Amino acid sequence: MMRALSDCPNSRRNLKVLMRSGMMIFLMRAMLVLSIAGCNSSSQLASNREVAYQAFSAADTAFESKQYQEAKDQFTQAIDSGGLIIDVYIDAVIKRAVCSATMDDFAAAHADLDKMEQGAPNLDEVLAARSYVLSKQGKKKAAKAAWTKAKRINRRVKSFEE
Repeated sequence: MMRALSDCPNSRRNLKVLMRSGMMIFLMRAMLVLSIAGCNSSSQLASNREVAYQAFSAADTAFESKQYQEAKDQFTQAIDSGGLIIDVYIDAVIKRAVCSATMDDFAAAHADLDKMEQGAPNLDEVLAARSYVLSKQGKKKAAKAAWTKAKRINRRVKSFEE
């Protein structure tokens, strides 16, 4: 760009005018503000990620202790924070669906599983959770069909239990 400015007398004159008018100072300040704003957004992302993983850890502990309402609330916070990597996000949504089913909120459970079934890499776990939800609803035949599909994908898939 400097070469282009030196080759063109009008460009050099325009640069001098910009410098005299304070426009160059304005542009330098704008670049400084933008670079600071960029740092804030990356620190915000790091903060979101930290909140997400703390919530996920608390949710997982509550889930293992069968404190499903607490687990569901914490999974929701982790999911909504936007800081989870995809595998952890999918795990959180699946477990939140199981929590919903234990509290007889079958619509929420199926809604979460419907989202995950559309492309989750761990479809076996989604189907295992679906089997659990259907079983809680008393739909034994559909529950067995979902479990059979899950086992076909992964013979070692674990079932969800209360």
